[in-house]
Amino acid sequence: MAGVCSMDFSVVYALSAYGAILASIVIGGSFMLGQVIRNPKVTVWAKTEIFQLGASVLSLLFLGLLMSTFCSARMSEISSMFDLTYSGTATDSIYDGAEHYLTGAAFYAHNALTAARYHLSGFTVLAHVGKFRCDMATGAIGWGCMFGYSGENLAPFGGYGALNGALTVVFNATLMSFMMALNYLFILRYVYHGFVLFLLPVGIFVRSLPYLRTFGSVLIATAISFMVVYPFMLAAFDLMSDALINRSGGTTAPYTYADADLTGFDDESVYPDTSSGSSFAMMFDEDYLKDRYGLKEYNVPHVVMFGAHAFIAAMFLPSIALLATIASIVYLSRLYGEEIDLSRIMQMV
Repeated sequence: MAGVCSMDFSVVYALSAYGAILASIVIGGSFMLGQVIRNPKVTVWAKTEIFQLGASVLSLLFLGLLMSTFCSARMSEISSMFDLTYSGTATDSIYDGAEHYLTGAAFYAHNALTAARYHLSGFTVLAHVGKFRCDMATGAIGWGCMFGYSGENLAPFGGYGALNGALTVVFNATLMSFMMALNYLFILRYVYHGFVLFLLPVGIFVRSLPYLRTFGSVLIATAISFMVVYPFMLAAFDLMSDALINRSGGTTAPYTYADADLTGFDDESVYPDTSSGSSFAMMFDEDYLKDRYGLKEYNVPHVVMFGAHAFIAAMFLPSIALLATIASIVYLSRLYGEEIDLSRIMQMV
């Protein structure tokens, strides 16, 4: 269960009540000041702020209701409604589903990264194997080259350099995807610790101060968006993640690409076979080197597709969730910060 579901929300309510009381004092004092100096702009502003304060309090209650719904809803039940398969536990809430998705995406990107790293290192060795052919070779091992030599350098497996270029691009993109997945997971866990909720009482009070309504609206909108929109989007992605992330096996899944057996490259401690029984001449045997690394050319397209899926799962989709959260902050802050229409309505009254 996500920590945010076990948090005592009454503390936020209490702090918000204090903020509302302070805001009421500021608004009431402004209204009385407007009556004393007979300035209709001040009195209209105070009347408008009463409605804005009510909207802030209602937003707090609405957020509490949504958070309670997110904690009580079960991802397994939601997935069954849409005839989907959920690989998490039966007790996972929406908040748990969001963390479940980012954790799985990070594992998936990590395994794609290790697969790309292993193949990149293996084909780099093949591409850089070189041999010098001496023009003055005499005898079986070329004694004439010991006294003076000329010749040419050969790279018998240099054609694998093209694969190195493709695998380098995949490795860099997958590394970025893995780091971004960890970054998004850090943001989510920071949100789950509940500190973002303390922006609500601050925003309620700040919105009642002249010229600071926009700033206070941004604080409230940030708290609502990161507690509702961000985990909701990630949980929605988690419902369809099995179509993208191979989670066969539940919580002990290999998190690997489904169309090829790449599980042997998930372990970062896997290195080429360096057992004895080899000779120097074998280093120029292509089949020998491939067997030592376990390399297969037909795995390369799967490694590339593995990295592409990891980019979508660990970077593209979480970025969409974050962009949706930022967009909701902009929209909600404008909604809370807009005072032209309310002012005109109060003037009409």
